[in-house]
Amino acid sequence: DKSRPRLRGRTDAIILVAVRDRDGAVAAFSVPRDLWVEIPDLKYARINSVARVGDIEYGSGKGIPLLKKVMELEL
Repeated sequence: DKSRPRLRGRTDAIILVAVRDRDGAVAAFSVPRDLWVEIPDLKYARINSVARVGDIEYGSGKGIPLLKKVMELEL
């Protein structure tokens, strides 16, 4: 589809990891890269493009914080 701009820099894998301080227990789970999520104040997109969209829309270095925000809202 030529009406949609192609974004480079999408992630191939997203894995969330949590470490419990009390005993060092670790949990991890994979997020499907084609999961559709809402990017606040922007649009819906696949989660694997959120970091790149953030860098484009808000400036370099803003993509990962946006991905974190989206994941907190959606997951």
